[in-house]
Amino acid sequence: ADVVLGVGRILLAVFGGLLGIALIAITFNTVRLQILAAVEEVAVSRLVGATDAYIRRPFCYYGLAIGIVGGTAGSALAAIVVTYIGNQIEQLAGAFGATFRLHGLTFTDLSGAILFSGVLGLLGAYLSVSRHLRTSLRQI
Repeated sequence: ADVVLGVGRILLAVFGGLLGIALIAITFNTVRLQILAAVEEVAVSRLVGATDAYIRRPFCYYGLAIGIVGGTAGSALAAIVVTYIGNQIEQLAGAFGATFRLHGLTFTDLSGAILFSGVLGLLGAYLSVSRHLRTSLRQI
């Protein structure tokens, strides 16, 4: 039983890592589209002497917001699924004379998940803007 739990935790960690990478990639591309939509504003900001940090800041806030909203939506969806499936599993286990109960995440766990998804969104936005600023410097 211990080996099964160890393998399950490893698979859960790998799956969580893949979802984290997917969140960073999605945020990266979303922010890239925002940058391309505001390329003239970025160019004018550079001409009047804006620093890279000044240009990067609103896009990073946007990435943070995307991450927090996505984490909140994902957590809410997971809570709904656990509630629905939990009742079904309890009924199934009861039919076999067993007890089984699924528990949702605690408030601390939910807060941590939402905060972590916000940080991943921020990271994706930071990487996207940094890449754009590097490539736009070569063009100027």
